[in-house]
Amino acid sequence: MSNQAEVDHDELARQELEAGESDDDESDDDESDDDESEFINMDEEEFESFLTEAIGEYAEENSAPSPRIVDFHGAGLLTKNHGLVVRIGEAEFQVRIVRSR
Repeated sequence: MSNQAEVDHDELARQELEAGESDDDESDDDESDDDESEFINMDEEEFESFLTEAIGEYAEENSAPSPRIVDFHGAGLLTKNHGLVVRIGEAEFQVRIVRSR
């Protein structure tokens, strides 16, 4: 995939997130501020841990196959990016994590 396609995809995702944020009810603002406060200063490594736990809990609660999850460094990927390699059965996914704001 070209860099331009990645940028366009990232921009589209950002626009969708912003559109979803503007649709929130005003009455939910106080509640969501409390829920979001723990993420304000979260860095990529902390988000890796958060996602790892969330994926594991989801699999456990839904009787899904147990995922094998390792960060990019642990998987031996030669990149400066943060992210996870998630293996479920024979399937493998790479999830790159980039803090955008």
